[in-house]
Amino acid sequence: MDTESSPALELRGKLALAGNSLDSDVIQLDRGAPEKLAQPQPGLRKRSKTFWFTLVTLVLSSFMVILETNIIGTAAPTIADDLKISQFLWIGNTYFLASTVLMPLCGGLAEIFGRRPVMLVSLVIFAVGGAVSGAANGEGMFFTGRIIMGLGAGGVLTMSSVIVSDMVSLKERGLYNGLLGLAWCAALGVGPVVGGAFAERGHWRWMFYMNVPFAGVAAALVVLLVKLPTPKGSLRSKIERIDWIGNAIILGSSTAIVIALTWGGVQYAWSSYQVLVPLILGLAGLAGFMVYEAFGAKYPLVPLILVSNRTSLSGYLQALVLTMPLAGMLGYLPVYYQACKLASPIASGVDTFGLAFTVAPFSIITGVIITITKRYRPPIWLGWSLLMLGQGLLSTVKADTSRATSIGYQVLIGSGIGLVFTSAYFPILSPLPVSANAA
Repeated sequence: MDTESSPALELRGKLALAGNSLDSDVIQLDRGAPEKLAQPQPGLRKRSKTFWFTLVTLVLSSFMVILETNIIGTAAPTIADDLKISQFLWIGNTYFLASTVLMPLCGGLAEIFGRRPVMLVSLVIFAVGGAVSGAANGEGMFFTGRIIMGLGAGGVLTMSSVIVSDMVSLKERGLYNGLLGLAWCAALGVGPVVGGAFAERGHWRWMFYMNVPFAGVAAALVVLLVKLPTPKGSLRSKIERIDWIGNAIILGSSTAIVIALTWGGVQYAWSSYQVLVPLILGLAGLAGFMVYEAFGAKYPLVPLILVSNRTSLSGYLQALVLTMPLAGMLGYLPVYYQACKLASPIASGVDTFGLAFTVAPFSIITGVIITITKRYRPPIWLGWSLLMLGQGLLSTVKADTSRATSIGYQVLIGSGIGLVFTSAYFPILSPLPVSANAA
């Protein structure tokens, strides 16, 4: 995509406070400001009330979505029993899948229609999904609601990250993304226990109903506090800039892969055609998607510039891989404690505190460290080392393994995830022009 002629460039110029550049793993602040749209200031800038109100709105919106991600694990067995759902893993997987596949589209829509409209629509979609899930009388209606919620959640998380990138320079992103990490800290901490409390008392439907007023409050705050310019142009010209084919390919491919990974080793053997066919088709679809984006798309969903250098590509791959252990732990641990340790839903939530209270704090600490040292590679190296060590140890856990041992392994994994979660953000954006933040 020709970013020089993109109508979004003018918008990006108004929003950007400083340019991005990189020298090895050291964040440089005196080179690479695109067309000198804004000059970096020494030290941290003094922020206006509007800035802080906007940041608080993003933190609250992110908290709501992340809470929904973490609240479901301890309640999944109860929900599956009430609605006669045979494969309860899909209770979480449908949400994760829907939120993931919509993220690239949301970035593109934000460049075309503006940040605030996409954020508002995402909040509305999230609220509708919560109402449908809460009112579900069977697995079909329930999964429909979960998919709708996931679509909205993907938009909220994407827009929160993009808007923060709009408002601060690369030097300051570690700090302010660490503040967004407060939402993760709170949601990871209280989510499993809150979900367990709702499930244990037979009120799991309110886990979804409560998102309706929460999303309404968040939407009102966005309308009142988030003041960002909207790109100019007719509706028709904006719609023409959406990569519909690319979105369809990535949606189908991601769905096929998730189906294969969910069925593999559980419902069907890994060597069965039920697993291999969707897995192969999904991987082939992803390869075809990259070829189409590079050579066939007029307005690519994933501009080639995003993966044209090894630094950004490594960041994207790390972000992709990192979601797997995190999602797996959130779904596996509560079920393990309820099935093997006979823990109640609330108690199983408490048993996941080893993970819950290490991911977000380490994410915040990492952001501060990178802001001070201006280096992101050491946290990445340490994070992956801790994560691999913890995952290896967790694989040795059996039904009779002590709680203290399994929780100790959680601490290692959570620390590693927190370190990589924040630090992997920098190799993604550092080499790119500021106009590519939402891509």
